Amino acid sequence: MSIMETVTKQIWKREEIPGQRVWKRVSIIFIIFYFLEAVLFWHGICLASPILKIPYAVPCVYPLGFWGLFAFLIYWQIKSRPTQSSSSLMDRVLAAGIPLGVIGNTFLVMEASGDTTLGHIIMFSSLFLAAVSIGGATYNIGWLSGAGLWLVSALGILLWPHDLRMIRPFREEDIIVGLGLAMGFAAIGRFPYAMKSENRQTGAV
Repeated sequence: MSIMETVTKQIWKREEIPGQRVWKRVSIIFIIFYFLEAVLFWHGICLASPILKIPYAVPCVYPLGFWGLFAFLIYWQIKSRPTQSSSSLMDRVLAAGIPLGVIGNTFLVMEASGDTTLGHIIMFSSLFLAAVSIGGATYNIGWLSGAGLWLVSALGILLWPHDLRMIRPFREEDIIVGLGLAMGFAAIGRFPYAMKSENRQTGAV
């Protein structure tokens, strides 16, 4: 056993927040949705363009309906996981509140400002606030890792020179959004560890 593993076991213990491991599957579901969004709705391909010509298809079908379906799948994934009755309410609050709140905030900012980049920054900021609140309250390394990745993603979008296009025809911002979200979801599910109670009291890290 390495020194790092020894130290980790002394400080952290495997303690899953209800539904936490499900977020690894959520990362895969997100990648599928993000790919479908690019094919169906992004300029240049937009295979769903006939649908978008229907009245109120924008925003009812896209983006609200499309990403609302993603939020429902998250809720269904977490809700269907066997759990103790005492934690079922927490499951449902996390499963419904986080996706709907983040999608809602992002849509409202984009709709009001017409600025997609600002909407993406708000999206990552909202995810960071949710994850750091859960991680900070429970000393959970997965949620704190997700929070860190989403904060870095928000800063990356904010600071990236938007006139610099290194991976044409794609935008670097879209790549940051895809990778940042997927990696954050995966980190939450990958590290279901919490700080041991004795270390919480002494503040050891």
